[in-house]
Amino acid sequence: MRIFVLIICLLTALAGQAQTNGFVLKGKISGVKEGQWVYLTDMDQQVVYDSIVIKNGIFEFQGIVKLPELRCLTIYKNLQNQEAWNGIIALPIFVENTLVTVEAPYEKMPTKGDSQLSTEVKVKGGPIHEQYALYMKGYLELYQQYCDLYSRYGTAYYYHKGTEEEIFRMVKEIDKIRENIFRYQADFIHRYPQSPVVRYVVENMAVERYGRKEAERLVSYFPEEMRDTEEGQALEKNLLNKPLYLNDPLPDVRMLDLEGQLVPLVDLVEKGRYTLVEFWASWCGPCRSDIPHLKETYEKYHPQGFDIISVSIDDSSESWKKAVKEEKMLWKQLRDTGGKQFDKNGIRAFGVMGVPSGFLIDPSGKVIQLKSRGGWLDMKLFELLNK
Repeated sequence: MRIFVLIICLLTALAGQAQTNGFVLKGKISGVKEGQWVYLTDMDQQVVYDSIVIKNGIFEFQGIVKLPELRCLTIYKNLQNQEAWNGIIALPIFVENTLVTVEAPYEKMPTKGDSQLSTEVKVKGGPIHEQYALYMKGYLELYQQYCDLYSRYGTAYYYHKGTEEEIFRMVKEIDKIRENIFRYQADFIHRYPQSPVVRYVVENMAVERYGRKEAERLVSYFPEEMRDTEEGQALEKNLLNKPLYLNDPLPDVRMLDLEGQLVPLVDLVEKGRYTLVEFWASWCGPCRSDIPHLKETYEKYHPQGFDIISVSIDDSSESWKKAVKEEKMLWKQLRDTGGKQFDKNGIRAFGVMGVPSGFLIDPSGKVIQLKSRGGWLDMKLFELLNK
């Protein structure tokens, strides 16, 4: 009997120790439908760590993490459609081996992609989560400014509701907000280089827009002892190994021309002229919607030293050639080679994440503008070639 009691006490002690060493995430969501499932996932909803049915608005997760890790409370409003961002409730939480509590009305929970978090959503976690929440508060304030202004720019540019002067002014203001976001992120890394939050800051930085020297400066903030760790090396790789940075030379890749011959891209870029390398596809609606404006831009600036090279990522040669014929583009045409769609050689060399995507090359063969499109391309060419 004594042995039995001793075993029970030992198991109870071990269970208590496991709970003390692990995390407990308790949630209370008012107004949620009874029987709704809630998931503990990664930020992209690709990995499900745990799931549970909400009962009387209450749920609880328990577990252990080796290191503080950003996870996401995920609720699908419609299980049959898990792709629509406005149908996915997604609340990021830094999970540490401590107690985390969440309290919120269901209708105020953020959906994926929201740029603001309602003050009625209360999350209380460990010190790393509190640091993350403070960082995100400042970041989202800047990001909301960007979203508001970009929406106005989109209306002015794509619906022809603004003058050229107004559009150029908005482009400059958007670039300033982007730079403020980048400086805000860089300042956080400078102040807290060893914080677990830095990993997620780095993953969302557009450091390639500011050149390799900026990336090297950010890496210099990491202490030497940190650079020897697996995490430090991963951060350094993320910052320094982008495929293409501002002011890099044009990537040396070979692509197919309309005759089916492999040609080096660098051989088609004429020295002494500005060249837009534009990635597109026959199946891409926004790409084809941009072509009329590209024709106008080409006609306006070609005599002054501007060329375009369109690079299709079509898998089908027939679809590509058919679209080229339909669009009647007067400039050089190439098709990327390698794997399927976004796994092609040019896509990888330029770091293209989606189409349309343009890169402006200067007369010396240097990349002077990434994501060169719309008002950004117009303003740059106006500054360089309008005489």
